[in-house]
Amino acid sequence: MTFAHQDHTQQACVGCHHNYVDDTGSGTCLDCHKSDITVSPLLEEQFHGLCMTCHLEEQVAGNAHGPVRDCLGCHTPDQLP
Repeated sequence: MTFAHQDHTQQACVGCHHNYVDDTGSGTCLDCHKSDITVSPLLEEQFHGLCMTCHLEEQVAGNAHGPVRDCLGCHTPDQLP
């Protein structure tokens, strides 16, 4: 997955980084959402719900938006062997 923070500067950080508010950790989203067994089964549902919903809302509003129906827009191959 790829994510460009510079493309999201108009968004409130706490909209995605709930750990700023609830003190559940630091680091990248995947640090917890991929490794914590309580949330890892929800990874796809959580990210699709958050990211795709926002992109669709922006598209409907006529604003610049991220990938909506382009899986490879976010799902990129790992760069490591």
